[in-house]
Amino acid sequence: MKYIIIYFVCSVLLTLFSYVYKPFITLSNRKIISSIVFVSYPVIGLLDGINDLSGRYLFLLNVEKKNAALEKKLIRLELQNKLLQHQTCVSSKFQQKKGIFKAQFKFKNNFNIDYIFLHIKKNLDLKKDSCSVFSNNMNLVGIIIKKKKDFYIAKTVFNHSFAADSYIVSDNSTYRALFIGDLYNPHAEFLSPNAKIKAGSFIYTSGAFGVFPKGSLIGRVVRTGNVNNYYKVAYIHVDKKFFNDWNMFVVCIKKR
Repeated sequence: MKYIIIYFVCSVLLTLFSYVYKPFITLSNRKIISSIVFVSYPVIGLLDGINDLSGRYLFLLNVEKKNAALEKKLIRLELQNKLLQHQTCVSSKFQQKKGIFKAQFKFKNNFNIDYIFLHIKKNLDLKKDSCSVFSNNMNLVGIIIKKKKDFYIAKTVFNHSFAADSYIVSDNSTYRALFIGDLYNPHAEFLSPNAKIKAGSFIYTSGAFGVFPKGSLIGRVVRTGNVNNYYKVAYIHVDKKFFNDWNMFVVCIKKR
């Protein structure tokens, strides 16, 4: 083993010598040069092989990173496409109704998001109409419950007393559920125990009871749970990005 180590060390030294003192070697005997090259050739070949393998490995890593980035971009584009399709669908439904009003935040309270306070130029008839608040991304934000002086108070989807009849679409199957708002765990209850709902599925309002417009986007399913094998619960991610914007709009429909 020690002879192999000595051979390897001598080969490396001769290789370095052949590179560093190349001008002097050209003046020396050709036999010495050929001997140096002969002895150092295995090391040069080994180093070239290692360099080639490392280059291929780095190339594969780079390709893998690019593929992962493209995959993420594709998933994001597919999701944006679904949201745009939904937005077009909902917008066409909203355009058939006249009770659409622009709204702005009167003020916000980031420590208590159960309620939001809006300024609306139009006077709303809350006795006859149910008025829902939507973000610019067509997500359901909440429902207006009363007026106070020059602003309206809306109960948000994060309110523990917020409830909406809804349905979840997963793999072209539709499942009826009752959405219940909560700051930490908004969820949809009373799903069939046999319901096969995937994470990422969308949940919409059903339009039942004339409270919310039908097909309004509430959020996405994060995960599901089973309650004593009686029914399933779907935990929902609700978009909070509307708190970064000051513009809303309100849709009013006649109460049934």
